[in-house]
Amino acid sequence: MPGMLDAEALATDGQTPILTISGIRSFLAVCRRLGARVPLLYLPRWYWDRLGRPSLDGLPPLWASAYVSVPPAAASVMYQSHDPAGWDPYGALSVEVLQFTDHAQVAGQLIDADHYLGTREEFAALIGRPLQRKERHEMDQLPPTTMPADPDADPRSWSQRNYDVGFDAAGGWEGSFAFGFGAQDWAGRTVDAARGYLNLASWIMADRSLSPVDAVFTRVGGGQVIFTHNPTRSYAAPDGAVGVTLNYAAPGGAYVTEGRSG
Repeated sequence: MPGMLDAEALATDGQTPILTISGIRSFLAVCRRLGARVPLLYLPRWYWDRLGRPSLDGLPPLWASAYVSVPPAAASVMYQSHDPAGWDPYGALSVEVLQFTDHAQVAGQLIDADHYLGTREEFAALIGRPLQRKERHEMDQLPPTTMPADPDADPRSWSQRNYDVGFDAAGGWEGSFAFGFGAQDWAGRTVDAARGYLNLASWIMADRSLSPVDAVFTRVGGGQVIFTHNPTRSYAAPDGAVGVTLNYAAPGGAYVTEGRSG
């Protein structure tokens, strides 16, 4: 797994750099000796300025930062306001990746966003990770919902909560994506093995619209009761989906199994 060195540390006065170029070089020498790959160096221009603008010759290519002054929005929108000078080299090194904001909107959160000017294959080569077809399987644990006053009541009447599972269909896992939903076991119900209920399930599309996963989750009185060790079938994502949103009841907690290929 390649790593990136984040080189920026100030003394308690908030001004004096305490991580020097010699310290960076020593750290990277130890990484090489131990077999750790560090193909990129995040050393922002402002920190390089405070170091006295030394030569960075021989260090990994730069992951630089130059923030845009625009309100939070999708990263693709915010990048249109970037200053091209953010890509200018410094310290005898080229800028390979540019962080242009720390408040891009992604799945309801404000996060860092970065840009690379080459292709995905070129970026993979830069960090030493050749692209190959891969299969990946994950499981997300979902929080439990409120315990029903009557555990033997119809699961459709139990309190529900919403949960979003996000994924990036164009970020390296571009082949296919499928999910299945299941409920964890819990004690209390005596009439059958029902443990949960999936009311709604919709794909979250790139434009933030919702597309039903299956007609069973859209009709009145629909949804699916989840029994012990009996999750839903797997549903394959349509092109352009960036996540799935679920409305479910599961007093013992639930889980989403995810399968991706790319």
